[in-house]
Amino acid sequence: MRKFLAGVFGIFWGILLVIGRQLENSSEIKWDVFTILKILVVSGIVGVLMNLWLGRKKESGKGKIGKRLEEWGEKVGKMEELKIMGILVIPLVVVWLVAFPGVFGYDTIFQLRRWTSGVYDTHYPIPFIWLMGGFISLGETIFQSREIGYAGLILLQILAVALVEAKGLKYFYERTKNGKVIFILMIFFMTHLPLLVLSVSGCHDVLFGVFFAGFLLGITKWVNEERVNILLMILLGFLMGIFRSNGLFAMMPMVVIGVIILRGRRGEFLGIMSLIIGSIMIFNGPILDRMGVKKLSLWHESMNLPVMQMTRSYVMNRGIWTEKERKAFENFYPKCDFEYYRKDQGISDNFKKCANDKYMADNFGDYLGLWMRIGMKDFQNYAEAMGLLDLGVYYPWKKYPDTRIYHPWAEWKWTKDEQNGMEIRHLSGDNILSKIIGKMTQGGWFSRIPILRVLWGGGILLVIFTMILTEVIYRKKWKQLVGMSLVAGLLVTIVLAPVIIFRYMVPVVLVMPIIWIERWSVK
Repeated sequence: MRKFLAGVFGIFWGILLVIGRQLENSSEIKWDVFTILKILVVSGIVGVLMNLWLGRKKESGKGKIGKRLEEWGEKVGKMEELKIMGILVIPLVVVWLVAFPGVFGYDTIFQLRRWTSGVYDTHYPIPFIWLMGGFISLGETIFQSREIGYAGLILLQILAVALVEAKGLKYFYERTKNGKVIFILMIFFMTHLPLLVLSVSGCHDVLFGVFFAGFLLGITKWVNEERVNILLMILLGFLMGIFRSNGLFAMMPMVVIGVIILRGRRGEFLGIMSLIIGSIMIFNGPILDRMGVKKLSLWHESMNLPVMQMTRSYVMNRGIWTEKERKAFENFYPKCDFEYYRKDQGISDNFKKCANDKYMADNFGDYLGLWMRIGMKDFQNYAEAMGLLDLGVYYPWKKYPDTRIYHPWAEWKWTKDEQNGMEIRHLSGDNILSKIIGKMTQGGWFSRIPILRVLWGGGILLVIFTMILTEVIYRKKWKQLVGMSLVAGLLVTIVLAPVIIFRYMVPVVLVMPIIWIERWSVK
């Protein structure tokens, strides 16, 4: 069983690493004998390493450095959560002071417009708009300063991130008694510059990540029949679902796995999940309807992968399309300049924005049929389109900036609403530290340093997740698949996202201590 699982793991990563390198360098896959040989060699090496990993004993603290790390980690593990949180807050506050009152980029301008106009739609999470708008309005009312109000929001995010990190680390130590790993994980959090920058940015993915990690921690404890606050767990699940629609979708695999595995507690599990999912649907349905929030079509956000696959085939291999298929595709995406694909091969925004959502919803069967027919004729371009769109998820050596995406891995900029002149000023100014952080994140300088490119990228997170998932299956820790399936569900929604940037990976970073438990657990 060990060799079989190691072999599957090796083949999976052998394919991804070889294809990822080709797509990173040339935006195409070359299916020739050399590619096959590379896949076989890499698969063999990765498979052997995974086999050794599965057979390795869970030892800790060997050597002088290991013993010293173990000692330091034991001190951290024996601290109270608030003390651990106090340590984790330090680098967050440093970056916040450099960015004060906080990075005002991403979608904040568009969200603030909705707050000031009072006209809402479901393109952005309504609760975050209320939260951000409320803080800014409070700052204007009390201090006559939008910036002070915005700083209040960022302070809340900083404390929330540090708290959930501390809870994860504390739980890790309680389950593993491994001082070395908890110390390494803490340093990872404290030096992960993209995470620090996102935490001081007005971006709903930060609080979504906090709620996701908190909910996973709760469900992990519940599955292991440990003491847990059920009401808090339900609340975190609800908040996770209303701060991002993919939070709800990420729960679906967990529900299925939980029903299969948790036989003795199936009724209680279904009761908990029914409360969470039901409350999310009530909020997103009747409550938002009552408030006059405009509901946008799900087709607009959920068809990122199909549109990129069909667009690549349409642009790169149009000769295989019949006249009827071309017209059908153009009806779904009228007035769309598909030639943009040659430049924007890693982001779907320019194509999904010209989708005829109503026509697509009314003719969804025809849409799926067209997508499958073209895919059967042009698997090569479909595979390349998916590989390019998701390169940041699975390729550990991904470089930034990438002109095929045009978004940076993590933003460090302050935008101004040219329509009404509204802005949040960077009060701490463009000092030397700000310039360095901007170059490292917005400018992508971190990817020039090999170790940082891996540690701060997205691919390493999938590597770790699949390693631990393989170990869970090998050790037959079936109950742990419940929590792992929640993370797997989230990763699937990320794979289907319009682009891969760090903001979507925040929840996966925050759950690292919880995921790592199954490697080092002693109880």
